[in-house]
This record gives sequence, C-alpha cells and structure tokens, in this order.
Amino acid sequence: DLHSLRRGQRQMCIRDRANDCQRALESLLSVYTPKNPEAFIAELKELNFKRVLFILYVKTKKLFDILPLALSSEDTKRDYNQSFPSVINFVLFGAKYDTLEHARITGLIRENFEQLVDKLGPKMAVEFFQKFNPDIHRSVVLLSCEDTQQNYLEELNSLDELESTELNHLKDLYFELSCRYKSKQSLLQWLKTLEFRNLDLERATNILLSAKNYEAAAVVHRR
Repeated sequence: DLHSLRRGQRQMCIRDRANDCQRALESLLSVYTPKNPEAFIAELKELNFKRVLFILYVKTKKLFDILPLALSSEDTKRDYNQSFPSVINFVLFGAKYDTLEHARITGLIRENFEQLVDKLGPKMAVEFFQKFNPDIHRSVVLLSCEDTQQNYLEELNSLDELESTELNHLKDLYFELSCRYKSKQSLLQWLKTLEFRNLDLERATNILLSAKNYEAAAVVHRR
C-alpha cells in the first residue's frame, strides 16, 4: 500500500544519507585523526558506522577491537575492502611483539576459535596461530565438528607439531578421528607411514577392532 511504499522510501533515504555520511568521514580520516578518539568511537558505535570504525581502528592500531568487527561481518571484502585472512594477518602481526596486546588477542581468539577456523579454514588457521601463539592449538578440542577437528589436527601433524611436548596429548584424538573420517584406503596408507612416537598401540588396535576395520588393526598390531 501507499503507506508501506512511503516508509520504504524513507528508509532508503536514511540509508543513503548514512552511506554518504560514512564516505565523507572515511575521506576525512585519511587526512585527520580525531583529538578525542574514544568519544568519536562512541559516536560511531551509536550510529553503527562500522566501516568508519574499522578505518579508525586500523589507523589508531586498536587491534583488539578490529577482530570482533571482522568476525561480525559476513563479507569483510564488501564491508571493509579487505579479505578476512588479510584482516586477521594484520591483527596478529601487529600484536605479536606487544606483550599486553598479544595476551588480549590470544584470549579473544580462544573465545572465538570455532568461528575463526570456520572462516579461515583449518589450513590457514593452523598457519596463522602457529606463527602467533602455538598454544592456541589446544582449543582444537573445543571444535563442535569432528571432521573440522580432524582436518585441523591433520595440518598440525603435517608440521610435526603433535610430537611437541605441549601438543603431544592430542595424538590420541587425531588417531581416533583419522580412523573415523579417513577412507579405508587412505587410512591403510596413512597407518603404514605413521611415525607417532609413544602412541598407545593397544588402544589404537582396539579403536580399529571396535570399528570392525580388521585389516587396519592388523597393520597397527604388526608395528
């Protein structure tokens, strides 16, 4: 009806004005830094001007605040003109040598671990966290999807990280998930080349026997 049409037009006008205002502020921030950034940030949050907030956070190196903005975006390339991996790389690289910021970012990553792994993919997530803080890998046990867990552990194993003292406890989980999610043929090939030190062979054999994978159990038993 006419009322709905007018309301829709008003909303479009408001949205267009907001976009115009954001673009003007973006241009301003390229040559100007607010004297009172905190007050300006509070106003931007109230207006929900996330794109301007992102630019200001980058300019003022507020790394801890960039991460939630990136996580809340369905498409950072569209919203902030940066791919999600490039935003995360910027945050991690910037915080790596700042002890306080490093600790804060580590906590934030642990809180949002599953979402980060989903957005980055297991391979890239492992690469990023390995360079930033390998202790973050412990959070793999919190992932709700076992297939993603297995893929993440697979990447860790390819870096030989599961042999490290800190992550050695993840070996059994990796073995169990690999037995569950690898195809029969790829599992056999994997078992023949497996070089786990201190693997509980009896437990490994029992896992395979309970899954009625007798051929694979025989491979483990012979070792």
